[in-house]
Amino acid sequence: RSHDVVLGPVEDGGYDLIACRHCHPGVFEHIRWGSPHVLHDTLARIGMLGLRAAMLDTSFDVDRAEDVERARACGWEYGSV
Repeated sequence: RSHDVVLGPVEDGGYDLIACRHCHPGVFEHIRWGSPHVLHDTLARIGMLGLRAAMLDTSFDVDRAEDVERARACGWEYGSV
């Protein structure tokens, strides 16, 4: 309740979750999408807009076939989400 934006960072420099108290389209401007700078750029935009951010624990996302095996090892099953 004390933050405007919550991010779920992932190991590759991005995030797999973003939750906002209110719509802030400017958060997504000037982001180097598809790069390891996505989280950093987004946090910079959040700060420039005067918003308060919180981050969850760092996780990983499923971008490649080998990531599926890692997700399965963590208990994920296809179709479970």
